[in-house]
Amino acid sequence: MMDQDFIQTDANINPGNSGGPLVNIEGEVIGINTLIRGMDTGIGFAIPSNLAREVADALIANGKYVRPWLGIGIRALADAPEVRDQVHPVESGVIVSSILPHGPAARSELKPADIILNVDGRPVATPQDLRNEIRRKPIGRPVSLKVLRKDQTLTVNVSPAEWVQASAFTPPETNRVEHAPGPE
Repeated sequence: MMDQDFIQTDANINPGNSGGPLVNIEGEVIGINTLIRGMDTGIGFAIPSNLAREVADALIANGKYVRPWLGIGIRALADAPEVRDQVHPVESGVIVSSILPHGPAARSELKPADIILNVDGRPVATPQDLRNEIRRKPIGRPVSLKVLRKDQTLTVNVSPAEWVQASAFTPPETNRVEHAPGPE
């Protein structure tokens, strides 16, 4: 559902509070209030302050925030028991469900059904872990993915590219996307 980390909170966030600070009990700003889930659910979301600072620093330095991506569809191994049972003893990782034809991963050895175990030696257990790791990588500099393919562990290098809207990758004859890819 979400392409980035959010802090889930039960703090009262009302329409019009977006952009205001989310503070902890010590009064430290820990996030920027962003959205609420329904009007009466009592669940709100905030962008973590470290991510907001990262974006602000990039905007000040470069005039824009570049979102690296690999051009893959992903899902958690934990959410796919039919796959997890076949790759025992591997308990966590991220399954590559699809590779966009014009994305960075299409120019690599990564394949659908590969299970990504780590990025540059850092374990990834969930799609959000993978997104967080890729978000911190420079555009064009290869990252090393440790993947499980069938019963073999391999290293695959992929160079993240700048994320662009899905329509840029949609063939002109169809000009539509069923599910817009996020910055994976």
